[in-house]
Amino acid sequence: MTKAEMTNSTTRGSDENLAPFDPLLDLAKAIAAADARVQEYGEKGTQARKIKDGVAETYLENAERHACDQYYSLREGLSCHEATTMEGAMIQVAEAYNLVDWLWDIVPEGDHDSEGKKIKRSIERLLISSLRMMERVAEKDLSSLGLACFRSAHLDPWEDVELRIAAVKKAL
Repeated sequence: MTKAEMTNSTTRGSDENLAPFDPLLDLAKAIAAADARVQEYGEKGTQARKIKDGVAETYLENAERHACDQYYSLREGLSCHEATTMEGAMIQVAEAYNLVDWLWDIVPEGDHDSEGKKIKRSIERLLISSLRMMERVAEKDLSSLGLACFRSAHLDPWEDVELRIAAVKKAL
């Protein structure tokens, strides 16, 4: 596919004023919605457990599992599309950061040597640095796109730690 064909295939319609189409944006919004359902069902299930409503607890746990399955299935799709917008690239960089974290979680605890931890922190710094730059260039961040679930700002190595601590304490 030529560059012109790719450009034409990634725009909605033929109007040159329309923004490029990036399936990653729609996919990320579906992921954010699934994440919200997982959180909602989990909270409602906890409440049902507290008041000993076994019927509601059972149905809410089942709904939470289905929403969780959808959430993870949708996330797998993020690596199956080439980004065609800055926002799509931001989503993929944030997802790469998440995958590094998840990969680390599946490594047995005894295998977390100091060199591996150092490499993980280096990758995190590189990805977050890239994402922050993309956000500045795009003049928007993932939160402004309704996609805050893609980025854990509290773990941002470039954020002033004292400001982060104050913000977290204020939110409590």
